[in-house]
Amino acid sequence: MKNVLLVLVALTSDVSASDMVPQQPPPVVYQQQQPLRPVVETWRLAVMRAGPGIHHEPLGVAIPAGEQIQPARCVQRDDGINGPPWCLVNYLGMAGWISQAAIRPIY
Repeated sequence: MKNVLLVLVALTSDVSASDMVPQQPPPVVYQQQQPLRPVVETWRLAVMRAGPGIHHEPLGVAIPAGEQIQPARCVQRDDGINGPPWCLVNYLGMAGWISQAAIRPIY
């Protein structure tokens, strides 16, 4: 049996020792998931605007009190007024900004 094995190795001289070592599978790469955004509710009427502040144009959509929404992100207002941040939300298929003062967490 040893003679046969030596003959096979000799016949395949173009095969290197590294070719005979089992290859490592590629590392598994897990995609990092975005953290879940909290669901909040409006506690008063919230007028959606084109940007984060009252000087931005109203979009003609108001979210009534008691609606559950999920803000994409909240940023400091850009209208020069000292006040709460504004949050980008999607409501009825329209994206717009509402004041964080109009929303509260759901417990």
